[in-house]
Amino acid sequence: FKGQSVDVKDVAQQLGVDHVLEGSVRKAGNRVRITAQLIDGKAGDHHWADRYDRDLTDIFEIQDEISKAIVEALKIKLLPEEEQAIEARGTDRVDAYNLYLMARQQWMSGAWGNSRRDETVVRICKQAVNFDPGYAVAWAMMALAQAELRFWHGRDDDPLPAADKALAMNPALAEPYCVKVRDLEHHGRHDEADRQLGEALRLGAESWEVNREAARLMFRRDRMGDAIRYFEKSSELMETDFHSCSMLITCYLGIGDEAAALGAARRTLERAELALVKDGTNGPALAAGASSLFMLGEIERGKDWVQRALLLDPDNMWVMYNAACGLTFRNSDLDGALDLLEQ
Repeated sequence: FKGQSVDVKDVAQQLGVDHVLEGSVRKAGNRVRITAQLIDGKAGDHHWADRYDRDLTDIFEIQDEISKAIVEALKIKLLPEEEQAIEARGTDRVDAYNLYLMARQQWMSGAWGNSRRDETVVRICKQAVNFDPGYAVAWAMMALAQAELRFWHGRDDDPLPAADKALAMNPALAEPYCVKVRDLEHHGRHDEADRQLGEALRLGAESWEVNREAARLMFRRDRMGDAIRYFEKSSELMETDFHSCSMLITCYLGIGDEAAALGAARRTLERAELALVKDGTNGPALAAGASSLFMLGEIERGKDWVQRALLLDPDNMWVMYNAACGLTFRNSDLDGALDLLEQ
């Protein structure tokens, strides 16, 4: 609902919740202003509201204050594990926390298949763990990016040490298991990979990275039904994820469901267009959108997007491959597709 003008009662009804917390965060220099209000989802009445003007270094204290104020306003009693979950944040260093958020933004919205995205994530995470060596999620994020560099770009980066450090600090993290799955599968140890994937899914059934890894593994094994289930889940978990939607086109075509493939193409195009509003130079978004355009019969527009994608990100294998896939739809340009596949 971000950026939309909505009635809070409608929001509550759509989400199936009793209360809605809304507000804003504004930052100027080292000062932050946070406004928050708790609203009854049925009546639309305010239960509680407050404003916080603080130094950015107090951000964790503000989080705790807001959480406790909401609990008191709702007149509920938390279980001990719920209190721990509210207070858990992985680090007390604001500088490390900000760097982790920066790395995660790069990880999720950067250019797919472009090594610069993964190098940037690794570089930022290394800085974060310099500030706080015990920051488990930063180690996990670093391991995920290093796995991309190793298994997609052929680099020497070994992601296992960072993954092992993350798990040693927090055994409940699911994402480091994705790195282990990828390494084991790469070395042909399929049974062990399956066990590690099972652990990842047990710990992180709602994790975008875990569902993405499960989908990738099922796709590689030609288990399209399972791949569809996990790609659908990951696309639900991350509204900006055009890549999972793009993969669903291939999966649905693989089981002969062209209607579902067309639906996936429409979703991919919508998300690619949103990504391009934020960054018009996003080559992977252009390539994914081009495949969708070809699938939907918009051939000339698709060719234009392919040309733009290849001009903007010519060395990105993901861009070349997806552009080639798009050019095969409806025999749009088979010679062009073969040229890209040759590269």
